[in-house]
Amino acid sequence: MLVTGPRLCSYRRNADTLLVGNASTISIYRKYLSDNGCSDNTPDEVIVNDNPEGEWNLYKQIPIFVERGYNVHGILEMDEKYLIVYGEKAIAILRDYKVLKIRYYRDWILSAFSVKSLEVILHFSTNSITILNIIEDDLVTFKTKYSASLDFSTVALCSLFTTSKEGECQLFVGTCFGQILMFEPLKSLDVVGRFEGHHGMVFSMNLVDDRLYSIGDDRSFRCWDVSNQLEISCSYGHEFRPFSIAYCKEFDYHLTGGGDEMVCIWKWYDKEDKPKLVQKLSIKGGTIYSMICFDRQLFLGTYYGGLMKIQLNGNILKEPVEVIEFDDPKTKIRGFTYSFSMNDFVIISSNGEVSLYNHTKKLYEILLIDKDIRSDSLFISGSKKVVTLCTKNSVYFINILKKDFYKEELNKTIISSTWSKNSFFLSLVDGTVLLYNFSLIPCKLYTIQMRPPTQITSALIIPNTSYIFIGLKNGCFFYINGSEDKEIYEPKEIFIYAHDKEAILDIYFRSSNGNYVIYTVGKDGCVRTWFFNPLSEVKNVTPRTVIDSMLEWPHSMYSFQNELYIGGFHAKYFQLFHLDTGTKICEYECGGGHRAWTGNFINDDIPYFDFSFISKGSLNRVKLNCNFVSILDHYLHTLQITSICALSSKLYLTGSVDTKIVLSEEYNSNNNCLNGQKVLQRINQHTSTIYDIKYIKEVNENSTTIYVISAGGKGEISFWKCCTDEGPIFLSHIHSFKFDEDLRVLGLQVMTNKSITPDITKIPLITILSDGSINLLQWDIKNKTTTILDTFIEDVNWMYSKLDKINNTSFASIGTDGNLYIFEVTPDLKINKTKTIFIERAGLSSLAAYNASLICVGSESGTLHIIYQGSKVTEIRYHASTLTGITVVDSNKLYHIFSVSLDCRIGHYIFNSGFGSVGFENGKVLSISDPSNIIFNRKTLISIGAGVEHTNIDYFIKDFVKK
Repeated sequence: MLVTGPRLCSYRRNADTLLVGNASTISIYRKYLSDNGCSDNTPDEVIVNDNPEGEWNLYKQIPIFVERGYNVHGILEMDEKYLIVYGEKAIAILRDYKVLKIRYYRDWILSAFSVKSLEVILHFSTNSITILNIIEDDLVTFKTKYSASLDFSTVALCSLFTTSKEGECQLFVGTCFGQILMFEPLKSLDVVGRFEGHHGMVFSMNLVDDRLYSIGDDRSFRCWDVSNQLEISCSYGHEFRPFSIAYCKEFDYHLTGGGDEMVCIWKWYDKEDKPKLVQKLSIKGGTIYSMICFDRQLFLGTYYGGLMKIQLNGNILKEPVEVIEFDDPKTKIRGFTYSFSMNDFVIISSNGEVSLYNHTKKLYEILLIDKDIRSDSLFISGSKKVVTLCTKNSVYFINILKKDFYKEELNKTIISSTWSKNSFFLSLVDGTVLLYNFSLIPCKLYTIQMRPPTQITSALIIPNTSYIFIGLKNGCFFYINGSEDKEIYEPKEIFIYAHDKEAILDIYFRSSNGNYVIYTVGKDGCVRTWFFNPLSEVKNVTPRTVIDSMLEWPHSMYSFQNELYIGGFHAKYFQLFHLDTGTKICEYECGGGHRAWTGNFINDDIPYFDFSFISKGSLNRVKLNCNFVSILDHYLHTLQITSICALSSKLYLTGSVDTKIVLSEEYNSNNNCLNGQKVLQRINQHTSTIYDIKYIKEVNENSTTIYVISAGGKGEISFWKCCTDEGPIFLSHIHSFKFDEDLRVLGLQVMTNKSITPDITKIPLITILSDGSINLLQWDIKNKTTTILDTFIEDVNWMYSKLDKINNTSFASIGTDGNLYIFEVTPDLKINKTKTIFIERAGLSSLAAYNASLICVGSESGTLHIIYQGSKVTEIRYHASTLTGITVVDSNKLYHIFSVSLDCRIGHYIFNSGFGSVGFENGKVLSISDPSNIIFNRKTLISIGAGVEHTNIDYFIKDFVKK
């Protein structure tokens, strides 16, 4: 089983153990402390991990409410030996992480509280309570001690149990109409307090120092005085509903998170009548539904399965701003760089002086004077020993340690220069690039010829190789192989306008098994990734993924604590973002990017970012505290998953309303855990909802290439290539085709076999559009073109909504008029309607054409219709709401039909073709909400919606054997 679903609660069991609800299971995370030991010194629970000390890692997963699909909503500990876990309509008791007993209820459980030893009180959405005793016999079980309805009839949405100063149990109830009610349920059923102010539903509450904090549907964050039930303050910060609330004791922060994917950090200051919004963190991981904060760490759980940790700080600045300037006010600093230590700078002044400045001793030492030096040409080597500066026709090499320099005269104009580690790049006006590789002894000089002449803005030499990458001001980049013995090198592969004619400001890489992922940072606001395989016979560099940097002017990439960050400017602010989640980890107002600046992460006791910049002729240095982000578990999507296809038994592609395509792999981290989905690639090529994804395989003697086609809103169809036989698996964009932007491509089918040979280069496609038309396209793989061959459209007031292929020349479609239509593609490549079959008027919602004989149709009434041999033969209704997906499995000469519906259930039916009858066999409740489709892959049923859930076919069919 595999579930990627809502994380609705968290519980800290001890200093090094965190329990997190994940759909119907509990995930246990442990903090890594040493190479061969775990936090609680239990001999049989050894964690071996290569991650840095203090990192949290998944240790174990426990299925709790899997049978009925209830999500885990809360966890609490009792008597230091039992765990109480409650879900939507169930409560479980665990000991040693083993489920001892589950009790089910008809009403929704909102909260639970340990009253005293072996006694727990429950509060339900019907505003009733139940007190349970835990009976410790041979079998541990629950026994009801008392049940009653509280003296106020309402629909409760959230509740909070607390203990008053007098030791009494207090219950705060948030209602659907905005009232918060206070009870003392162990003394009386009467209302003892009312808090009125919210306009709409109350979603969550927290009690800190006799003050009640609440968030609600009106997006407000309110504070109440518990003693007199008066509102103290009302503040607004969220753009969408906030759902979770937490408190950071170390900094006296109140934190709220919600559907806008933002965390608002609030703090009370002296003499203020309301808390101040001190910071807003953009998480970009989906709706935040759970938060817990301890040890200055905030753990976030999202509705679509993400789990992240953020390191909080008490102030933006670690220390006051340091300002460095000359005694003479007429002399200004024009350029600078760090020297061999963080307190030593090389500075260029406005009068042409190049000085070595020690910030600790406040000492200047002039290294050379040349008024022709360009301030933007100051760069330092990776060893921090050599600094270079350029004039129009010469370059200075300054040895900082020896405090001497060498000047090299050139007979051509220098247009740019830069360093990559210990290699210096010099670009000349005639297109010549001179590369001085100081890593080699003696220094080796490479001459590279590029056309047309362009400024070099970034460079990279992959360590322990001779592969040299160069980024240009016009948005192009190329690479050369320096191991080849040549007098003049020319680019091996040139990528024209990789960043839309905007400068490539940084090049970064990560390696894996001899292959490399190259990151290019462009002034166009994007980070693009490229797969580099130096051994490939076809193409060494392949485009991979485009990532939005969240910045107006991204500049540099940084790696810190195994995470990647992107730094740059937005308006007058310097900002630093976590690359994967888009979380802003620090920000400082410096005036904007048109200035000399530099920055580095410093791994201190409390890590920070050291940022230095020039402002009004002086050098400013600030140490920025950062909200460092760690991803404990990746989410797949941030909105409903609409489509899925299985590339293999472990590889899946999913599309979503969030416009992303995600390539993921099923994996197992250890034997204590259920299988998980590891994100291999996240693609944002589409600009609207993705409705369908299909693929075909091109099989050669030595390799297999997968072609993927995705269709979505704004009339977009994108074509992708995926090579599976060399290096890491990823999708590379080939080209796109677009209908009218006002149309949606609702369905797509590939009218050929799933496996093709290399000689087949033209692929027929069928699409249905939101204007009611059906289009026959031809995709030319070799020429990367797509042509419309035929369009079928009728003058009617309804449209086709779903599409499925019967065989390579025929397909089926359902319309909003309640009919099933059969079409064929004629030899002259025209679309011809051959049959119309009436199904029902309720509205058809799903379709599965297994073959020419068997077609299944689902409706909004929850009915499954069976069409056999061209006629509707039977129907059956199990679901209580719209049937959204159908799949058919042929086993043991029987047709097994599986369906999913908005009632969050899987239905299992058997169709007997001999008698033309269908029977309901079994059903299962899903742990994910809003199911949109179901597919079958090998021995697994995969349901998608607000997450992904895998169900083994053996749950429904014992001794399964596929025909």
